[in-house]
Formats: sequence, structure tokens, C-alpha cells
Amino acid sequence: MTKEKFEWLLCDNGIYIGAASAQSDQNEGVYDSKKISEIFKIINKFNLDWQKLDDINHSLMLYGRANNYLFSWFDGDNETR
Repeated sequence: MTKEKFEWLLCDNGIYIGAASAQSDQNEGVYDSKKISEIFKIINKFNLDWQKLDDINHSLMLYGRANNYLFSWFDGDNETR
């Protein structure tokens, strides 16, 4: 991106910063929070509370969606320039 393009985006309100949970893609930042426990179960060397691990990982995913911000160059249907 050129400096001129960046300045134009700033002046045109074409830069958007928002939490992953605020994106139009409702799956932004969503992942299978049970995957880690599935991997540990395959290794089968850990005696863990699998539900608690799943709950913790799910909470971390939700926290990340609310607190990880994404930077977009443009917020709209089509860019005009």
C-alpha cells in the first residue's frame, strides 16, 4: 500500500478496526475448542478432567473473539478508489 492510498483511506473513513466478534463473518475467531483435549486423549498419557479442559479452551476462544481486534483497510460493499 502506498502512503497516498493510506492517507486516502484515513480521510475516507476506509480503515476499520473491530473485535473479531464484531466482524460481518460470524465465524471470525471461532475454532474447535475441543481439539486440544482430543489430541491429548490420543496421546493418552494424561489423567485430566477433559470437560474442564474443554470449558477452559472454549472460554479462551470467546475471550479472544471479544478482545482480539482485526484491522481492515475497507468497511463496505465495494471500494470506490
